[in-house]
Amino acid sequence: MAGRSLRRADLTKEQRMSLRQKVDEATALAVAKFLEPIFPGDDPEPMASEFAYESLLGAYIIEQNPYEVLAADARPKIPDDHDEEGRWVRKSGILRDRSVFSPLDTHTPIPAGQPFQFVFEDLPHLEDDLQVPESSPGPAPAPGDVPSDGIRQYAHNVVKIVRLRYAIEGRKKMPDGHFQRGFILMAYSGGDSSG
Repeated sequence: MAGRSLRRADLTKEQRMSLRQKVDEATALAVAKFLEPIFPGDDPEPMASEFAYESLLGAYIIEQNPYEVLAADARPKIPDDHDEEGRWVRKSGILRDRSVFSPLDTHTPIPAGQPFQFVFEDLPHLEDDLQVPESSPGPAPAPGDVPSDGIRQYAHNVVKIVRLRYAIEGRKKMPDGHFQRGFILMAYSGGDSSG
């Protein structure tokens, strides 16, 4: 007898995190096996790690959805070609046509784009130390302690935005009978113009 279709939303947070780690490992292994015959004698590990990271980044973005449980939405078709757009995938900004396949020249300063104020809680244990690679955060405040002295804001010059539209099936429908719309905005900003 066939069981019901298992959905990602059926997993606990801990199960999802464990599964994500297993998918990360399996992705890296699959990419390495694919690359070995194409580039014999070369180490496929760096590229395999990059593909695994891309997979984790996608999962992280989807898990940040504040409106509904996982898998309760109709997601956009991701274009096969990075230059393409679709009805639910659109791009804007002064560098909208630039990507990792056609990046801005390294000697050309990153232009100033549309300013966006990023406002966040001023938490000492999460203060940016500008280290590369990123260092681990300090210890979090004890429960009940005042975690911050206020807020900080930083103006990002956004040079490219990729907008992904999706239908929020887990919430009530709109008066016209359509599902509510949600959007994921991926904003790209650089610091060349402001130092």
